[in-house]
Amino acid sequence: MLILVMIIVPVVVLASLPLIARTSTYPVAVVSGSSMVPALHNGDLVFYTAPHGPVKNGTIIVFVQGETGFASLDSLLKPIVIHRVVGFGYEPDGSLYYETKGDNNAGTDPFVTPASSILGVDSAAVPYAGLPIQFLHDHSGCGHVSLLLLWG
Repeated sequence: MLILVMIIVPVVVLASLPLIARTSTYPVAVVSGSSMVPALHNGDLVFYTAPHGPVKNGTIIVFVQGETGFASLDSLLKPIVIHRVVGFGYEPDGSLYYETKGDNNAGTDPFVTPASSILGVDSAAVPYAGLPIQFLHDHSGCGHVSLLLLWG
């Protein structure tokens, strides 16, 4: 009976993470590269939650670079970026966008990020816990498919 509980409880917790984080996607991302050093390092596992209102300057966000119009599809097909908000503005139609920058990058990103592309804001990071996922992703030849299979 104890073994059954030890299996069921973690599975239920993992399955309920999107509900807990109030996100439309699984709220975990792996840092790839060194653009966020010293705050985040290659292989860090980042847990994110839905933003509550406009995001303030200095906040680390997880976002999709580019949009197809389907948020859940974008998170599988488009690059996921973890950078810091350094500015914001409004498009002529009134939609909010953010300027972002990696902490270790010399300049801001060469694109702006619509508020609708934000998956979440950084809540916690576990150093290097994402390295096994990154290894499977890089060596499987399947790209995002390996993440989909691991994270459901």
